[in-house]
Amino acid sequence: MINVISATDRGKNNMMRLFVIFLILASTHLMALSNIQKEKIKIAYEVGKTIKAKDGMTFENTLPSIMGQESSWGTDNIGDKYTDTGRLKSLYDSSLGNFQIKLSTAKLTILKYPELKRKYGYLVNKGKSTYKEYERHLKKLKYYQKIIESKSWNSRADKGNKKAIRTLKWAKKEFLFHYSFWTKYKKQARRDTMLINKLMYDFEFGATIGGHYLLSMYEQASRKFGKSEAYWKAVGRYNGGWSNRSYHQKIMKRMKTVKIIIKSSRI
Repeated sequence: MINVISATDRGKNNMMRLFVIFLILASTHLMALSNIQKEKIKIAYEVGKTIKAKDGMTFENTLPSIMGQESSWGTDNIGDKYTDTGRLKSLYDSSLGNFQIKLSTAKLTILKYPELKRKYGYLVNKGKSTYKEYERHLKKLKYYQKIIESKSWNSRADKGNKKAIRTLKWAKKEFLFHYSFWTKYKKQARRDTMLINKLMYDFEFGATIGGHYLLSMYEQASRKFGKSEAYWKAVGRYNGGWSNRSYHQKIMKRMKTVKIIIKSSRI
């Protein structure tokens, strides 16, 4: 007997196979990511939906994909933190949070959009920043405090060791010197400190700033290169120049994971 399978049945079977493949892929990606990482993807997705360009473009899939690329799905918090010579940069010059945003970029983005300025304008220090000076003196304070509290140096000084006595006296003098400058700059650097902490530890805030920065790049690219080129140009610009196709391709690969996570959360 010949078993005749209709086109409709074949179509149903193909759909079932695709669904099974999707479930296998979804489970693989879900197992690879922690619950916290998956939650971050969902939050970034929802934030991206609310950020809309003039032509109607939204960034719900792009924003979590950028987060995935920039911070390994929310595991890295500080990037671009070393100079070409290997020296540790100031947090002022580093890329911060899961969306890897520099302080200067965050300030410009907040001031560019009225809704952000109304809500977060209190975080922007409009004058010359003193954060680097504040940070430098704080590092010195920690260094000299470590010497002052050293059990070894204090034990030797108690026994009358002249070098230890001189060392502790010198450390206390330097500590007081740097403390006077630290207290001076601490108040002036307060807003920068608050903004740095918010970028690093408030995920939704970082997503909002990162999303609006991407929006800004998209609007610029639309004017500069036309709508057909705007999206990939803007995505590439997030990490570098206007022709950064390699970065755009990385984001597209990350987006496959985002779509699986979002779709699986709705099943």
